[in-house]
Amino acid sequence: MNITTYKGTVEKGKIKLQIDVKLPENTEVYVIVPNEKPKFDLEEMTSRMPKNYKAQEEDFGKPVGKEIW
Repeated sequence: MNITTYKGTVEKGKIKLQIDVKLPENTEVYVIVPNEKPKFDLEEMTSRMPKNYKAQEEDFGKPVGKEIW
């Protein structure tokens, strides 16, 4: 099965594609809708950080394999 993707938006209950595409009648199509709400909300997460938070360097120890630094 070959797949071609087109970006579009829903306007008044109909899908409007960003480009002019003529699809034959009875063409089988699939509609994929991305999640509207991201899994993590960075703004909400940072709002929970203490006001006096200061970032600092982390140390993960000495190399244990073939790491090159």
